[in-house]
Amino acid sequence: MPILPGDAGNLPRLGFGLWAYPAVSIALELVVAGDDFSRRAAERAVIPRPPRIAATPTA
Repeated sequence: MPILPGDAGNLPRLGFGLWAYPAVSIALELVVAGDDFSRRAAERAVIPRPPRIAATPTA
């Protein structure tokens, strides 16, 4: 991916070149998307604990 629009300045390109290998790029996209969905679901599933009540001594 060029750094500047239109590859102005002939600067070096960034990226891993995975678009040349469609199966690898699809697998990587699925891993990244799956991780994102999993993280979001885990954040929503956190159930707050009720406050702890100190035990009162009984006589």
